[in-house]
Formats: sequence, structure tokens, C-alpha cells
Amino acid sequence: MPECFDVAVRAAGVSVVYPAKEHAVTALADVSLDIHDGEFVSLIGPSGCGKTTLLRIIADLEQVTSGTVTINGTAARDARLSRAYGYVFQAPALFPWRTVLANVCLPLEIHGIDRAEAKRVALEHLGRVGLQGFEDKYP
Repeated sequence: MPECFDVAVRAAGVSVVYPAKEHAVTALADVSLDIHDGEFVSLIGPSGCGKTTLLRIIADLEQVTSGTVTINGTAARDARLSRAYGYVFQAPALFPWRTVLANVCLPLEIHGIDRAEAKRVALEHLGRVGLQGFEDKYP
């Protein structure tokens, strides 16, 4: 990767160990990874090898036992709190009783964005992903 790319995500010496009664379970052991700005990265491996754990660590949804994670040079926790990135879960988390538009507006409204602005932003993003015209449909 050329040096002109900034590091967007850096995991350095990340380990995650879950305590257990008989013996601790190591989910990640000394993982280091740099993802540069603009890079597309796939994590591939068998079930249980730590792919989701690593993503949850990067998103600050889980804590490391050792090591560090930074997002654009900022601690993962600070990046999450400032909403510097988005995270899409593996399983859909849509409310079937809400329309597509209402589902997309929900997190904006939770963060205190007024309804008109939330709708404007949601419609813009629905257009970006080719879902214009589906605003009033249900998942």
C-alpha cells in the first residue's frame, strides 16, 4: 500500500481473553492490522476464529484484554462516542412494524435530530443505496 494513504483503523497487539471456570478462552491473540483510508478489507476464516470479535473490538462494542485500537488516530472509544464511523450488524435489526423510512430515521431521532432533518438525511441515504421509492414499504 502506498505511503500516501492514512491509517484509518489500527489494531496493535490486540488480545481478547474470556475468563472461564476451568480455563480462559483466547478469542484473539496478539492481532495487529492496519486498514488504510480507502481500502476495502475482508476478514475470512472459519466460524469461531475471531472475525466478529475483532470487528466488535474495532467498533468499541467489546473491550480488549491487551493491545490498542485507534480509528483515524483516535482511541476506538472516543471515535465511537463522537460517531466517527458506522457499524452494520450481521443480522438485520429492523422493526417490522416500521416503514423503511421510519427504520432509517430511528437512530437519528434517538440522537436528538429533529424529525424533518432526520427525514431529509434518511431520504438522502436511501437514495444513495438505490432504495428511493421504497420509503413507505415494510421490511
